[in-house]
Amino acid sequence: MKTVHGSASTMKVLGLGGLSKQALVAEARENLLKTNPPLAEGEILANITVDFKLSFIIIVSKTTVTVTADVIRFTE
Repeated sequence: MKTVHGSASTMKVLGLGGLSKQALVAEARENLLKTNPPLAEGEILANITVDFKLSFIIIVSKTTVTVTADVIRFTE
């Protein structure tokens, strides 16, 4: 039917601070559920993927996690 996504990011300075990978994935999934309409009866999330992007700028690193899923509707 359609594709939905949610994302979360964190920054670290000299490797200190920020969230763990598990916390980032959980936050991105929560963002996916909050920013998209609720699933109707007979709909599920399928083909869920998790992508990580890591950026460095001198002593600062930024990690962004994106969770993407397809919304599938089951009918009789």
